[in-house]
Amino acid sequence: MEPESIVRFSGVSLGYGRTPVLSAVDLTLKTGDFFGLVGPNGAGKTTLLLGLIGLLPVQGGQATRQSGIRFGYVPQRQNLDDIFPLTVADVIQMADIFTPGSSIKLHQVLETVGLSGRARDFYRDLSGGQRQRVLLARALAVDPDVLVLDEPTTGLDFPSEAGFMDLVDRFNARGRTVIMVTHALNLVANHARSLGLVAGGKMVTGSAEELLTRESLSRLYDRGIEVVSIGGRKVLVADAPVDPGEASAGETSAGEASAGEASAGEASAGEASAGEASAGEASP
Repeated sequence: MEPESIVRFSGVSLGYGRTPVLSAVDLTLKTGDFFGLVGPNGAGKTTLLLGLIGLLPVQGGQATRQSGIRFGYVPQRQNLDDIFPLTVADVIQMADIFTPGSSIKLHQVLETVGLSGRARDFYRDLSGGQRQRVLLARALAVDPDVLVLDEPTTGLDFPSEAGFMDLVDRFNARGRTVIMVTHALNLVANHARSLGLVAGGKMVTGSAEELLTRESLSRLYDRGIEVVSIGGRKVLVADAPVDPGEASAGETSAGEASAGEASAGEASAGEASAGEASAGEASP
C-alpha cells in the first residue's frame, strides 16, 4: 500500500516579512520516510523546517498537512541553557508543556535511549552525547508521528554521533517519519532515503540515489564532489583545489618542453642538411 502523505508543498514560498527566503518549493513527505534536509549554513534549512511543521505560514503556493500529526522536536544541544539546575526528568517533562495532554512515560523513554536510572542526574553534568539522548527522549515522550532533528549531532564525537543515529534509525524502522536538518552531508547520506538540497533560495528534492551524484552535489556546492563507497558506506570527497601558481608553472613547463622539441627538430634538420652536403662533396 502506498504510504500516506503527511505534508505536501506545491510552489511554496517561505520567509519573514515580505522577504522570501525560499521560493517555488515542491515537496511531498510521506509516512515512514527519512528525509534529510541539507545545505550550506544560511541557506534556509531552518526556515523550511518551520514551514514543514506549521510554525511558519507560507507566503505563497499551496501547503497541505495531514490533520492530527504529532511532532517530536530535537534541537541542537546548545539551544538549552545549562545554567539552570535541571534534572534529566525536568528536561523530559518539558514535553508536557510543548504538547499538552501527552502521557509521558519517563522511565520507558529513558530506557529507550539507554539512560535508565539517570532521571535524577543534573542535565548539565552529562556528556554531550548523553545530553542529546535526553533531548531525544523528550521528543519521544510525546509518542510522535514525525521526529524532527535540527542539527542534532553538532559538537558530538564520532562514537556519540553513531550511537545517536542508531537510535534514530530504530525509530524510523518502526514506520515513523524522520526529518533531519544538517549541513553534514556525509552523515545524512548513510541514513536518509530522500533528500532536499537547499541553496541560493531554491530547493531540489528527490531520492538519495538520484541526488547523491557528482553532478547534483557539484552544482549545489560550486565545487567538484565525488561519491564513493567504502565498506558499504557512502563517503563524499571534494576535489582538491587547483593552485593557480601551479597551473601557470605547468603551462610554462609545457611551453618550454615544446620549445625544446622544436629546437631539437631544427638541430636534427641542420644535421641532415650537413649530411647531404657531405654526400655531395664525396660524389665525383
